[in-house]
Amino acid sequence: MQRKMGYVIVLGLLAAGCGGADEFSSATPETSAYQMELTGDAAGEGLSTASDGADWGESQQALTGPLPEYLQHTRDAIKALNDAVADVLKPIEEAIAAGGTKAQVGDTRTWGPHDKGAATFLFTMKKLADKSFGWKLDAKPLGAADSAYVTVMGGLFQASDVARRGRGAMGIDLDKLASVDTDFHGNGQLLVGFAHVAGFKVLAYGLHNFSPDVTQFDPIDAVFTGWKGPDGGAHVRLAAYANIVDSPTPAKELVLLHARWLPGVGGRADGLALKGDVPDGHVYVANSCWARDLTDVDGFYALRDCTAGAIGPSCTVLKTAGKLSNCAPGLLDEQLPPTDPMDPTPESGAPESPTIPTSMPSM
Repeated sequence: MQRKMGYVIVLGLLAAGCGGADEFSSATPETSAYQMELTGDAAGEGLSTASDGADWGESQQALTGPLPEYLQHTRDAIKALNDAVADVLKPIEEAIAAGGTKAQVGDTRTWGPHDKGAATFLFTMKKLADKSFGWKLDAKPLGAADSAYVTVMGGLFQASDVARRGRGAMGIDLDKLASVDTDFHGNGQLLVGFAHVAGFKVLAYGLHNFSPDVTQFDPIDAVFTGWKGPDGGAHVRLAAYANIVDSPTPAKELVLLHARWLPGVGGRADGLALKGDVPDGHVYVANSCWARDLTDVDGFYALRDCTAGAIGPSCTVLKTAGKLSNCAPGLLDEQLPPTDPMDPTPESGAPESPTIPTSMPSM
């Protein structure tokens, strides 16, 4: 009995040392939990892991050739968001992985300082109630005094039974990060409400003057919403400045997109284009579907010029390719995004609809 008790004590100490029973470790942010996904291709969508969930096989295949235009626009917008999220959350993961905490006072723990690029990061968590935590990430220029720290991320997190998954809200200030990190060229603020429930990842982002890199991307104000389900199916709604191939000049249009993905079946994007080459008072309406291998060889594409507020039979068809019947079952119907890029309407099909916070949450 004495020997058996000794084993139990040793195993308990090992579990504690590895963080197995550490509720703080189970409530720390993980980058993949706050990144949007469509097909789950890590490189194309800027994901920190292959995908946040099960192996969906064909849904994660990368295409070697060019993607259908509106799938590419969708991926570019997803990657822009995900790259910015990773720039802020990755230092937290790295600071925790480095081992130990700098301070542990009551219900507050701090990891760091951790140097990454031209900045030093300090991550703090506070337990607010049972399974409820507050987050804060501070950053300062490398080598600067502690008085130079500014808060670049704040969040509130309600833990679930799955480690590092739950419900809550988070705010990211890219302007403040750029002010202390000379290597970072992002811009604006990201405010997100999130829910990880029943195998779903549901995200609702409010982007304000957002650019992941102002040297490459025009800042945008838009709501990005989306969910990915336990079977790999996904819906996303987002916006980007991009040139429409079938527009007359290389000028960038404001492209609003709603895209869907059915793993092993195919996908579809319905879009609205404003500004750029689109005449005042008009909107271009695009429909595109593609196969499960991400090609549109047997897909469908249509582009129409419509009077704003009158999308329907009176629109002028600018171009078509393929047949609507080529779209897979479940992807035949048009589901256009709202004409207002800041429309907060949640995506249908998700088990919950997180609320976008109006400002960065404070712990």
